Amino acid sequence: MAILLGFAACTSGDPPKQAFVVDGFVNVPTIQAGSVIGLWELAGSPVRHYKLGDGPTLGGEFTLGFPTEPPPAALNADGIGVAYVLLLPELTTIPEGPVTLASLPAQGISSNGAIIYKTTDATGPAWSRALPLRFSCVQCVRSGALDTFVLQPCASILVERTTDRCNWF
Repeated sequence: MAILLGFAACTSGDPPKQAFVVDGFVNVPTIQAGSVIGLWELAGSPVRHYKLGDGPTLGGEFTLGFPTEPPPAALNADGIGVAYVLLLPELTTIPEGPVTLASLPAQGISSNGAIIYKTTDATGPAWSRALPLRFSCVQCVRSGALDTFVLQPCASILVERTTDRCNWF
């Protein structure tokens, strides 16, 4: 009997704990189901990317979970991390770590919305001062030159078929 109870406790169906979860929307009419990842953009020349976080899409909605807080390799030197939601074909899995954007089978991206991570010692751009520590969701404010971000509800993040990301650096 004790063995059965132990087995039942291990298979309770509870989802794994996440450091942060974002639920948003997908506006790519030809895609009914897919996968999403967190694509952390690292400013510089060349721009680098880091994959942390993943989840499913279904019926025009996505859920993106971040299993941990981003490691230093996913953050810019100023203590700010910027992650876009990248749409991939259904059941696509990408290992956590550095990635090359051109090698990913991207079907859409959250070009006007992102997830920001801010460390306690962040010295990022002026727009980052208004953001809370750790995770938050932001909307791009396009200015024609150097764009900025402002807080927005996470449920407002929209993935679309575009390559025109916010020019924040």
